[in-house]
Amino acid sequence: MTEERALRTTRVGEVVSKMHAEDFSVPEPREMYGAIVALFLSDAPVEPLSLKAKLGEGYSEAVACALTYAIHDPDYYVDIIRELSKLRRMQVAGMTIASAPDLKTATDGLDKL
Repeated sequence: MTEERALRTTRVGEVVSKMHAEDFSVPEPREMYGAIVALFLSDAPVEPLSLKAKLGEGYSEAVACALTYAIHDPDYYVDIIRELSKLRRMQVAGMTIASAPDLKTATDGLDKL
């Protein structure tokens, strides 16, 4: 393994350890993340060509865009995605609590946090 690939593999491992597929609310990014994790776990290179092969040509533009941004500062993007994921969970919990017809349903909303 080249030094550059080893560094990329380390960075992908760091991202995989901090995020989950559920952090993505939109199907395409969630599927891309799942493909990245699958490639990483099978010790395959995580790069545009292997991602396109795994996902299909319909993802070509999204793969190029995602890798262009994420490769420069993955921690920055991981933080953004995780914050948005937390916000979505809080919004769902808040809506559940606000529209609860009884205490049990409101408490269930708190459990979503």
